[in-house]
Amino acid sequence: MPSCLEFPRLNGLFDVKLVRDDLNNGGLPDRHLYALAMKLQRLIVTFNASDFKSLASHCFDTGIIGVSANLPTPQIDTKLAALLVRSSEKHCMVN
Repeated sequence: MPSCLEFPRLNGLFDVKLVRDDLNNGGLPDRHLYALAMKLQRLIVTFNASDFKSLASHCFDTGIIGVSANLPTPQIDTKLAALLVRSSEKHCMVN
């Protein structure tokens, strides 16, 4: 995932954290990342959402948003901001 600085729209609207950069937890196994998101009450945005399906199907304490790695970063920024503006939570964790 690109740096948080490459998501100006998201950063202007939400408290975006990159697991690798902001939380110093890059390379966490998916189950540990999911547990961290639950603990911090964060949403996970990831290129590999399918890896989280088995975890997400058993627990509704956090959510997963899968984005395509084929989308340009500015388009990811725009689409995620539009989606999250329509939601009520103001926290997001980016994998």
